[in-house]
Amino acid sequence: MTMQNANTPLSFETVQEMSAAYDAVRSRIGLTDISDWAKLKVTGYDAREFLDRVLTGNMQQLGENEILHTMALDADGNFLTDIQVLGGFEDFILLTPADRADALAAAIKPDADEEVEVVDLGRDYCLIRVDGPESADLPMAILGGAVAGMRIMAFAEADLGDATVTVGRIGTTGEYGYFFLTDASSRDTLLAAIRAEAPDVVDCTADLHRLLQLETRGFNASADRPGGEHPLEAGLHWMVDFQKPEFVGKDGFFARAKEAPHHMVCIALDETRVVPETKTQILDGDGNDVGYVANAAWSPTLETSICLAYLKRDMAAVGLPVSIAGQSGRVVSAPFFITKSNSAR
Repeated sequence: MTMQNANTPLSFETVQEMSAAYDAVRSRIGLTDISDWAKLKVTGYDAREFLDRVLTGNMQQLGENEILHTMALDADGNFLTDIQVLGGFEDFILLTPADRADALAAAIKPDADEEVEVVDLGRDYCLIRVDGPESADLPMAILGGAVAGMRIMAFAEADLGDATVTVGRIGTTGEYGYFFLTDASSRDTLLAAIRAEAPDVVDCTADLHRLLQLETRGFNASADRPGGEHPLEAGLHWMVDFQKPEFVGKDGFFARAKEAPHHMVCIALDETRVVPETKTQILDGDGNDVGYVANAAWSPTLETSICLAYLKRDMAAVGLPVSIAGQSGRVVSAPFFITKSNSAR
């Protein structure tokens, strides 16, 4: 299957091509090799203070073995990338999708007087993720009690043969989800252990995760801001500590937020296989222009097209009837549906 551009809608035909992987994640378990993600290790006496300065989240409150999903800005307050930060005492691991690698590198540059070392783990480490209702017990099955009872947005280390594996629990698909980080030379050992415990695991692609995240209103930095919309328009308030005295780009970030005219919403269309293009105009019931499409796909679970869209703030209300390229629909609450993993909790 051809990899889709982030601003290309995931059509009915494209989604049908990955139906086996979709069904696996939504019903059983899927595996995705995301070793191409950017991976940095930040260490040193000033590491925590440095990251607190360059990231919008509160690094001072990030405990050991906790994960913080936050973002980095440039000096003018423009969005660079979102980042998963794995917290240690004086050492931290930063993860972000491959297409944001340059943005991460631009953000993580210590000053000369800061006692901080930044190491690119790059090709020296592999990163494997598993998602789906049946992934819940997998980490303990292959790594033992050291990773038992892991809560969401936390991680732990355990041995797998001669290798040390970092396993973290995330939730970007709405299902149980875990990532495994280990040195690249141990990749085959890790994959063999996963497949031994989950012999029916299905391989998945990045395009599939774009769909899975869209269905649960997860943030996709490359698809959800087609016009460089302000992060607060995209609903990323939770990535920002509004009480922090300073962080890189803070003044410009909040100044620009006051001018942001839109708010991101979820829209479900009425039983159609037509998937709207990015930036397609959205009309209300009276034919007024109220916004535009950001990220769209056909949802197998809902059997219709869905999208994330930017609407004028005073129109962004659940239940609003809309029309997109002649297709009727309405604004709905997030997520678009309750996943099997969530319904079992």
